[in-house]
Amino acid sequence: MQDGNLVRVPLSEFDSKFPYYEKIKGKLQETSIVDMEVGIYTTTAAIEEEVAADKAKAKEKATEEATSSTEGDSQTTTATEDTSTEEATTQESTDSQSTEQSVQE
Repeated sequence: MQDGNLVRVPLSEFDSKFPYYEKIKGKLQETSIVDMEVGIYTTTAAIEEEVAADKAKAKEKATEEATSSTEGDSQTTTATEDTSTEEATTQESTDSQSTEQSVQE
């Protein structure tokens, strides 16, 4: 708008919703965004930027948690594999000792 405000309204509903802007703009104390897409509300660019930054941080945190969870799973798998290898080695050692004892007897 020429008054510095941004108006969001679907083109299919422009004729029915835009007249409300005339009533709202007189009450605005600063340059605002008037959203008429779903209902009618006002906000500011600063608020929308803050919300977008919060969403980005939340998405980044979720990605980090998912990555750390995946890394934790792979570490658990490696530890399980190491334990299985140790058990197999111990069993082989025990079998060798039994064979040696049988040969000595």
